[in-house]
Amino acid sequence: MAAKVRKKSAKSKRPTAHPPEIQAALNLAITCHEQGNLVTAERIYRDILRQKPSCAQALHMLGVVASQTGHFEEASELISKALQLAPDDQNAHFNLAVCLQHLGNLQQAERHYRTTLKLAPKRNDARANLAIVLRDLDRLDEAITLLRKAVEQEPDHPELLNNLATLVKTRGDFEDSIPIYRKALAITPEDAELHFNLAGSLLVTGKLEPGWREYSWRWRSQAFMAANPVRPVPYPMWQGENLAGKRLFIRREQGIGDEIMFATCLPDLMAVARHCTVECDPRLSGLLRRSFPGIHICTANDPLPAKTDIDLALFAGDLPSLFRTNLQHFPTPSPRLMVDPKLAEQIDRQLATLVAKDKPLIGLSWRGGREPRVRATRSIPLSQWAPLLKGFEAHWINLQYGDCQAELEASGLPIVQLPGIDPMADLESFAALVQRLDLVISIDNSTVHLSGAVGTPCWVLLPKAHDWRWFSPLETSPWYDSLRLFRRSSQYASPSSLFCTISQALTRFFPTPVSRKN
Repeated sequence: MAAKVRKKSAKSKRPTAHPPEIQAALNLAITCHEQGNLVTAERIYRDILRQKPSCAQALHMLGVVASQTGHFEEASELISKALQLAPDDQNAHFNLAVCLQHLGNLQQAERHYRTTLKLAPKRNDARANLAIVLRDLDRLDEAITLLRKAVEQEPDHPELLNNLATLVKTRGDFEDSIPIYRKALAITPEDAELHFNLAGSLLVTGKLEPGWREYSWRWRSQAFMAANPVRPVPYPMWQGENLAGKRLFIRREQGIGDEIMFATCLPDLMAVARHCTVECDPRLSGLLRRSFPGIHICTANDPLPAKTDIDLALFAGDLPSLFRTNLQHFPTPSPRLMVDPKLAEQIDRQLATLVAKDKPLIGLSWRGGREPRVRATRSIPLSQWAPLLKGFEAHWINLQYGDCQAELEASGLPIVQLPGIDPMADLESFAALVQRLDLVISIDNSTVHLSGAVGTPCWVLLPKAHDWRWFSPLETSPWYDSLRLFRRSSQYASPSSLFCTISQALTRFFPTPVSRKN
């Protein structure tokens, strides 16, 4: 659900001020380039530069070829040389800005986009890309103002409308993004990316029934499918038929947290279907088998059931469209995943050797998100948790997955690490640990889903522009009754105020000394 960088311009004016043989070669190279024959175009550009190293157009267009093939460092060097020779070439400024944006050199990208607009004030491709640069520089209000100006110039441009709506949503103005997405869809009604983006805005604002309809477009979105590969199945896919009495295959999708969240719909499905086979990440198989003994669990590594044993297949993410069409349809208490009791006992013994029973056990997780920008928005660096951890007496237990040892050592904070538990590889042991804690405090990642699923109280620290599943402005989660949601007051508010609120809540949550669960 991201705004898009508009494509690089490979356009160049036909050369007119060169010797005839250079001009003919440039004409041929540009024709090959425009036809997509990059290999031939590159060869001719290089031939031209051997004859005339100061040919700005050949340098520029060779840089565009490098950019189109993902060689952004080389491209930026070539186009920079071209600009030294032709400093007023708007296309060269634009293409250099795109390269710099890909390389993460945002300040220089901003400078060249602004130069492009100075030379060509009506270039909304430059305006759209500059807006994304400003967003990534945490200047979101500027970015939105810039895109509104672009939309004023091209009010029926669906890509500009999509980018504007997405930035408005990124600011946390979810309701305001909806009519902008709808306007774009009125122009391009079959655009799957727009439908999927609109789904997020509808769902987060509690408009679940229309939101799920739009969410079904995710499997037509090229970006979504590229980020969420699934294995093919030989069964007919569900097209809205009645599922009563059917033998169903539920296809896994997205990440561990999504699988856990969608699994809360399985009791509803079991009540109507004749038989259910649920595909899952292998790491979840034990938890699901123990929790849903009436369901056949098939991991992503297992052979698929025979075609004759399945009537219909549907994705796990389609289940809420059947059973969660408004906020009143979420069950209370929420369904639970059952941890392995032997592992729970083992965790108890480990904890007994590491910490005393004089303080509450509080799990901690501070980063998450698969995409870099999502990770940056959700995560709170461990160093910023210091006032909370130092100000409240507890045994703080590390629940952060991934390589975090350097962060732990650098922080100097009193965080307990249980040996032998890898949250990425061993979800059974990790679930048992989470279940034995008195509280979990975490940013939005799979740990909060696991905490909610095993019934451990969990406080989720959300950015203002949070994911759709946390339904603004609720303070609790319909998916999991043990979760409490803490939202930042603004997209760029310091976590310090949030941690002050958390500290006060901890004092109320643990008014007297507590003993551990075991």
